[in-house]
Amino acid sequence: MTSESTEPPAISYVREFLRGFNPSTKPTRDSIDSGLPWIRAEGLLSPTREERAKYRELLVRLHRQVAVREDISLAALDRAAQTAVFRVADLARTGTRRRRDRVRDAAEELEAFVHRPARDFVIGIQVRGIDVATIPFEFGRVRFERMSQAYAQIVEVRSPATVDDSGSSSPDDNDESNSDHDAIIGSLTIRARDDKAAETLGEREVRETVECLNLFLAHVPSFSSPLYVLTERSGASFFDRLIWDSDGKDSSYSHAPSPDLFAIGAVRDSQGPALDRVEQLLKSSRRTEVEELLLQGMRWGGRALAAHTAEDSIAFAFTALECVLVPCGKDDIVKRLSARVAWAASDAESGRKEVLKEIKDAYDLRSRIVHDGRIEVSERDRNWVNGVMRYVLLKSLMNRDIAELATAQHLEEYLRRETREAGPGQECRTHA
Repeated sequence: MTSESTEPPAISYVREFLRGFNPSTKPTRDSIDSGLPWIRAEGLLSPTREERAKYRELLVRLHRQVAVREDISLAALDRAAQTAVFRVADLARTGTRRRRDRVRDAAEELEAFVHRPARDFVIGIQVRGIDVATIPFEFGRVRFERMSQAYAQIVEVRSPATVDDSGSSSPDDNDESNSDHDAIIGSLTIRARDDKAAETLGEREVRETVECLNLFLAHVPSFSSPLYVLTERSGASFFDRLIWDSDGKDSSYSHAPSPDLFAIGAVRDSQGPALDRVEQLLKSSRRTEVEELLLQGMRWGGRALAAHTAEDSIAFAFTALECVLVPCGKDDIVKRLSARVAWAASDAESGRKEVLKEIKDAYDLRSRIVHDGRIEVSERDRNWVNGVMRYVLLKSLMNRDIAELATAQHLEEYLRRETREAGPGQECRTHA
C-alpha cells in the first residue's frame, strides 16, 4: 500500500481519470450486466464493467488518501466523484466550455470537496438495557439520556432554523420530543466531514463504551440482561440514530422504545475506582500500547458477559485474557496464559496450582469450541471462566506496576518476571 507521504496530490490523478473516463449515455449489454445505470436529473450514464472497475479503483485510492481519520465516508466520496463525472459528461449540452475545461473544473471541485473542513455532529445511538432511574449520566465521552432530553439540548444550543438547503427539517421543526416513545440513547459530539462518517465514528465510540460497561454487569443488583447498541443487525424491528451537524441539518432516522435495566450508580458504589479507570482510558486521546491492550481486554470481557451463547462467551473471555496477559508472541500460549492467569487470580501458591489446572482445562474447552465446533457447554463452565476473566481484568486494570508501563514489550517482560518464566522471551507484534 502506498503511504500517504508518497501519494501524489488527489487532484492530479483525479484529473487524469476524468480525462479518460467517458461512459456511454446509452445502455449496452455489458453495462446492463455490470449494474444499474447512474442517474441524475440531467440524464443517465451507463458505465461498462471495465469502466466501473476503474471508477472503484479511483474511489478506493481517494478514500485511502483523504480519509486517514475515517472522518469522510466512502458514500460521500462516491456521490462527489459521480457529480464530477456528470459535470464532465455535460449531458445538458450547455456547450459553454470545452471538455478539458470541464475536466479541470470538475477535478478542482472534487478536490475542494475532499479537503473541506470537518464540522461537529451530535450523534445519538440507541442503547438498550439502562435503568431509566439512573439517567442522564456520562461515561467516557458518551452521555446516556432520553431521546427527548437530547432534542431539547440541541434545540437550545443551535441557532434557529427551519429548512436547510438540502430540504431537511431542522431540530426546531422536529416534534419527536413530544412523541409517546422516548428511547434511551448514548450521545456525543463527533467531528467529521459528512453525516455518514460521523454516524460510523459515533456508533463505534458508543459501542466501545457499552462493551466496557458490560464488564461490570455482575455488580448491578437484580441485573437481568446486558447493555447493547441497537442496530439493524440486532434483531429488533426499529432502532434510533440521532444525527445533527453544526449547521442545524437533521439526518436522524427511526425510533423505538427500549427496556431499562443497567444502573450506573450501583456499579460506582461497588467498583468506583475500576470504573473511574476505564472512564479515564475511554476519554484519553493518546493512549499507550498498554492502555490500548487494557481497553481491548475490557471490551472483549464485556462482549463475553453479554454473549448470547456459552460458547461465544468462553471464546470472547479468553480473547480478553490474551489481550492483557499475552501481549507478545503466540508460542506456548496455553502454558504462558495459564501461568499468568494463575498469578493474577491468586496470591497463594496453593491457590495458583488449582487455578493453573482449571484454566488449562478451560482453555482446552475453548479450543474444542473454536477448532472442533463444540456447541454443548455448561453454564458452570461459562460462569467459572467469566468469573476468573472479570477478576483478572479488573485486577490488572488496577495494578499500579502495569499502569506505569508504556509498551507491549514492557508488559510482556513484566509478566515474565512476575511468573518466573524460563526460556527465551517473546517479540511483540505491532499495535496500532
